[in-house]
Amino acid sequence: MDKLLLKAENLGFKTPKNINHYKYLVLCEIQKWVREVHKIKVLPTHSPSGMYNFEIYKWNFDNTKGIWERIGHIIHYETYELALEEGLKEALTLIEIK
Repeated sequence: MDKLLLKAENLGFKTPKNINHYKYLVLCEIQKWVREVHKIKVLPTHSPSGMYNFEIYKWNFDNTKGIWERIGHIIHYETYELALEEGLKEALTLIEIK
């Protein structure tokens, strides 16, 4: 979690002062920031096996129509929160530093 927060902050995420680094609130805030600022959606999903994985959708600016590109992952995680955290780590690798 600390590595995720540090990487997000290095990319421009501002941790809200009233959060005090509560883990799940920070995950939600990073998820919102990635979605609103960088047009990347991270969606944890529940698999038929009872495990969780995540899907990432990135807005394709290069396409004249504008579409959401799906970037799926088949790695399974035991909890929703872990799938979200790992999905956010992956999403941060898609952000280009300007």
